[in-house]
Amino acid sequence: MVRGLGYLRSLSDLENVPVIAKNGTPVLIKDLGTVAFGPDIRQGVAEWNGEGETVGGIVVMRDGMNALNVIEGVKRS
Repeated sequence: MVRGLGYLRSLSDLENVPVIAKNGTPVLIKDLGTVAFGPDIRQGVAEWNGEGETVGGIVVMRDGMNALNVIEGVKRS
């Protein structure tokens, strides 16, 4: 997997990047394997007690509010 920014604009550009030369003949990336677009890399995955993925959230409390009351209100929702 290769991820980065650069002057490559298409899969064809990437396929034709030389990796090494053998006896004066360039070996291109496309000679080494399949070149294809893949999914974006996932970021920010939350996991719960080894049981798999879960959803996380953030509660913002207004200034002057009682933290215990806010927490109880969130739990009731």
